[in-house]
Amino acid sequence: MTIYLHRFSGILPAGDIYSTGWHSNSGLPLVSSHANAVTWANEVWTGTIPIPGIATFQALGSTLTKVTTYALQGFFPFNAVGVLETDVSIDGSSGGQPLPQDLAIVASLRTDDPSRKGRGRMYLPVCDNGGLTNQGELATGYLNGYLNALQNGWSIVNALGERPVIFSRSTGVFQDVTRFGVGHIFDRQSRRVNKVNQVRTFDAMP
Repeated sequence: MTIYLHRFSGILPAGDIYSTGWHSNSGLPLVSSHANAVTWANEVWTGTIPIPGIATFQALGSTLTKVTTYALQGFFPFNAVGVLETDVSIDGSSGGQPLPQDLAIVASLRTDDPSRKGRGRMYLPVCDNGGLTNQGELATGYLNGYLNALQNGWSIVNALGERPVIFSRSTGVFQDVTRFGVGHIFDRQSRRVNKVNQVRTFDAMP
Protein backbone atom coordinates (compact mmCIF):
# COMPACT_ATOMS: atom_id res chain seq x y z
CA MET A 1 0.00 0.00 0.00
CA THR A 2 1.13 3.55 -0.72
CA ILE A 3 0.20 6.90 0.78
CA TYR A 4 -0.67 9.40 -1.92
CA LEU A 5 -1.18 13.14 -1.61
CA HIS A 6 -3.67 14.59 -4.10
CA ARG A 7 -3.45 18.36 -4.65
CA PHE A 8 -6.02 20.46 -6.50
CA SER A 9 -5.03 24.00 -7.41
CA GLY A 10 -6.57 26.86 -9.30
CA ILE A 11 -6.99 30.59 -9.67
CA LEU A 12 -9.52 32.94 -8.08
CA PRO A 13 -11.21 35.92 -9.80
CA ALA A 14 -8.71 38.54 -8.53
CA GLY A 15 -5.76 36.40 -9.64
CA ASP A 16 -4.87 34.70 -6.38
CA ILE A 17 -3.95 31.00 -6.30
CA TYR A 18 -5.70 28.39 -4.18
CA SER A 19 -4.66 24.85 -3.33
CA THR A 20 -6.38 22.09 -1.43
CA GLY A 21 -5.94 18.34 -1.11
CA TRP A 22 -6.28 15.05 0.72
CA HIS A 23 -4.29 11.87 1.33
CA SER A 24 -5.24 8.36 0.33
CA ASN A 25 -3.99 4.89 1.22
CA SER A 26 -4.09 2.80 -1.92
CA GLY A 27 -2.72 -0.39 -3.38
CA LEU A 28 -2.89 1.11 -6.86
CA PRO A 29 0.13 2.29 -8.88
CA LEU A 30 0.76 6.03 -9.16
CA VAL A 31 -0.76 6.34 -12.62
CA SER A 32 -4.05 4.75 -11.48
CA SER A 33 -4.20 6.72 -8.23
CA HIS A 34 -3.65 9.95 -10.15
CA ALA A 35 -6.38 9.02 -12.63
CA ASN A 36 -8.72 8.61 -9.65
CA ALA A 37 -7.73 12.06 -8.39
CA VAL A 38 -8.57 13.58 -11.78
CA THR A 39 -11.90 11.75 -11.73
CA TRP A 40 -12.57 13.08 -8.23
CA ALA A 41 -11.79 16.63 -9.33
CA ASN A 42 -14.14 16.39 -12.30
CA GLU A 43 -16.94 14.96 -10.18
CA VAL A 44 -16.51 17.52 -7.39
CA TRP A 45 -16.06 20.61 -9.58
CA THR A 46 -18.21 19.72 -12.60
CA GLY A 47 -20.67 17.28 -11.06
CA THR A 48 -22.85 14.54 -12.47
CA ILE A 49 -26.53 15.11 -13.26
CA PRO A 50 -28.51 15.61 -11.08
CA ILE A 51 -25.74 16.53 -8.61
CA PRO A 52 -24.08 19.85 -9.52
CA GLY A 53 -20.38 20.42 -8.88
CA ILE A 54 -18.98 23.22 -6.75
CA ALA A 55 -18.07 25.24 -9.87
CA THR A 56 -21.81 25.93 -10.11
CA PHE A 57 -21.53 28.00 -6.93
CA GLN A 58 -18.32 29.85 -7.84
CA ALA A 59 -18.04 33.21 -9.57
CA LEU A 60 -16.73 33.59 -13.09
CA GLY A 61 -12.93 33.75 -13.01
CA SER A 62 -12.60 31.00 -10.40
CA THR A 63 -10.96 28.09 -12.23
CA LEU A 64 -9.54 24.71 -11.24
CA THR A 65 -6.33 24.43 -13.28
CA LYS A 66 -4.24 21.49 -12.06
CA VAL A 67 -4.44 18.10 -10.36
CA THR A 68 -1.21 16.73 -8.86
CA THR A 69 -0.60 13.39 -7.16
CA TYR A 70 2.49 12.65 -5.07
CA ALA A 71 3.52 9.14 -4.02
CA LEU A 72 5.15 9.36 -0.59
CA GLN A 73 7.99 7.10 0.48
CA GLY A 74 7.15 4.74 3.32
CA PHE A 75 9.59 6.11 5.90
CA PHE A 76 10.42 9.44 7.52
CA PRO A 77 10.67 12.19 6.26
CA PHE A 78 7.99 10.92 3.83
CA ASN A 79 9.17 12.89 0.81
CA ALA A 80 7.62 12.37 -2.61
CA VAL A 81 9.17 9.53 -4.62
CA GLY A 82 6.90 10.01 -7.62
CA VAL A 83 4.60 12.70 -9.01
CA LEU A 84 2.09 13.09 -11.83
CA GLU A 85 0.31 16.27 -12.92
CA THR A 86 -2.67 16.92 -15.17
CA ASP A 87 -3.75 20.33 -16.42
CA VAL A 88 -7.49 20.88 -16.26
CA SER A 89 -9.78 23.84 -16.82
CA ILE A 90 -13.04 23.85 -14.89
CA ASP A 91 -14.50 27.35 -14.63
CA GLY A 92 -16.90 28.80 -12.11
CA SER A 93 -20.26 29.33 -13.78
CA SER A 94 -22.23 31.45 -11.33
CA GLY A 95 -23.17 34.98 -12.36
CA GLY A 96 -22.82 36.27 -8.80
CA GLN A 97 -20.07 38.52 -7.47
CA PRO A 98 -16.91 36.92 -6.02
CA LEU A 99 -16.24 37.06 -2.30
CA PRO A 100 -12.89 38.16 -0.80
CA GLN A 101 -10.01 35.99 -1.98
CA ASP A 102 -8.82 34.96 1.48
CA LEU A 103 -12.16 33.37 2.38
CA ALA A 104 -12.56 29.61 2.07
CA ILE A 105 -15.19 26.97 2.61
CA VAL A 106 -13.82 24.28 4.90
CA ALA A 107 -14.53 20.59 4.63
CA SER A 108 -13.77 18.84 7.92
CA LEU A 109 -12.49 15.26 7.77
CA ARG A 110 -13.01 12.86 10.69
CA THR A 111 -11.77 9.39 11.62
CA ASP A 112 -12.85 7.11 14.44
CA ASP A 113 -10.15 8.74 16.60
CA PRO A 114 -11.85 11.60 18.50
CA SER A 115 -8.54 13.32 19.28
CA ARG A 116 -6.89 16.00 17.15
CA LYS A 117 -4.81 13.27 15.49
CA GLY A 118 -7.97 11.92 13.91
CA ARG A 119 -9.02 15.19 12.29
CA GLY A 120 -8.21 16.98 9.08
CA ARG A 121 -9.55 19.76 6.89
CA MET A 122 -9.62 20.98 3.32
CA TYR A 123 -9.81 24.64 2.28
CA LEU A 124 -12.12 24.70 -0.73
CA PRO A 125 -12.42 27.74 -3.03
CA VAL A 126 -15.08 30.14 -1.84
CA CYS A 127 -18.48 30.54 -3.48
CA ASP A 128 -20.01 33.72 -4.93
CA ASN A 129 -22.07 36.24 -2.97
CA GLY A 130 -25.24 34.27 -3.64
CA GLY A 131 -24.08 31.92 -0.89
CA LEU A 132 -24.24 34.61 1.80
CA THR A 133 -27.05 34.72 4.34
CA ASN A 134 -28.16 38.02 5.89
CA GLN A 135 -25.85 37.13 8.79
CA GLY A 136 -22.82 36.71 6.53
CA GLU A 137 -22.79 32.91 6.85
CA LEU A 138 -22.87 30.18 4.20
CA ALA A 139 -26.41 29.62 2.95
CA THR A 140 -27.85 26.15 3.49
CA GLY A 141 -28.38 25.50 -0.22
CA TYR A 142 -24.73 26.25 -0.99
CA LEU A 143 -23.52 24.25 2.01
CA ASN A 144 -25.48 21.22 0.87
CA GLY A 145 -24.21 21.76 -2.68
CA TYR A 146 -20.58 21.53 -1.55
CA LEU A 147 -21.38 18.56 0.69
CA ASN A 148 -23.21 16.66 -2.06
CA ALA A 149 -20.41 17.31 -4.57
CA LEU A 150 -17.83 15.88 -2.15
CA GLN A 151 -20.07 12.91 -1.45
CA ASN A 152 -20.41 12.29 -5.18
CA GLY A 153 -16.66 12.46 -5.80
CA TRP A 154 -15.67 10.18 -2.95
CA SER A 155 -18.44 7.69 -3.67
CA ILE A 156 -16.92 7.11 -7.08
CA VAL A 157 -13.20 6.96 -6.23
CA ASN A 158 -13.66 4.99 -3.01
CA ALA A 159 -15.16 2.21 -5.11
CA LEU A 160 -12.02 2.38 -7.28
CA GLY A 161 -9.73 1.80 -4.29
CA GLU A 162 -8.86 5.40 -3.41
CA ARG A 163 -9.72 5.63 0.28
CA PRO A 164 -9.09 9.02 1.93
CA VAL A 165 -7.02 9.00 5.13
CA ILE A 166 -5.66 11.41 7.69
CA PHE A 167 -1.89 11.09 7.43
CA SER A 168 0.75 12.38 9.86
CA ARG A 169 4.05 13.39 8.25
CA SER A 170 5.70 13.43 11.66
CA THR A 171 4.82 9.83 12.60
CA GLY A 172 3.73 8.12 9.37
CA VAL A 173 0.50 7.02 11.06
CA PHE A 174 -2.64 7.12 8.92
CA GLN A 175 -6.31 6.58 9.73
CA ASP A 176 -9.28 6.07 7.44
CA VAL A 177 -11.62 9.02 7.04
CA THR A 178 -15.04 7.79 8.14
CA ARG A 179 -17.08 10.99 7.77
CA PHE A 180 -16.78 14.55 6.53
CA GLY A 181 -18.73 17.76 6.84
CA VAL A 182 -19.02 21.34 5.65
CA GLY A 183 -19.50 24.20 8.12
CA HIS A 184 -21.68 27.30 7.77
CA ILE A 185 -18.95 29.73 8.91
CA PHE A 186 -16.46 30.94 6.31
CA ASP A 187 -12.82 30.38 7.22
CA ARG A 188 -9.71 32.31 6.21
CA GLN A 189 -6.66 31.12 4.37
CA SER A 190 -4.48 34.21 4.70
CA ARG A 191 -1.69 33.01 2.42
CA ARG A 192 -4.02 33.33 -0.54
CA VAL A 193 -3.74 37.13 -0.51
CA ASN A 194 0.01 36.89 -1.21
CA LYS A 195 -0.74 36.73 -4.93
CA VAL A 196 -2.97 39.81 -4.87
CA ASN A 197 -1.33 43.24 -4.83
CA GLN A 198 -2.78 45.51 -2.17
CA VAL A 199 -3.96 48.89 -3.48
CA ARG A 200 -4.35 51.47 -0.72
CA THR A 201 -6.32 54.68 -1.08
CA PHE A 202 -5.15 57.51 1.19
CA ASP A 203 -6.69 60.80 2.20
CA ALA A 204 -5.14 63.83 3.86
CA MET A 205 -5.57 64.11 7.61
CA PRO A 206 -7.99 67.02 8.29
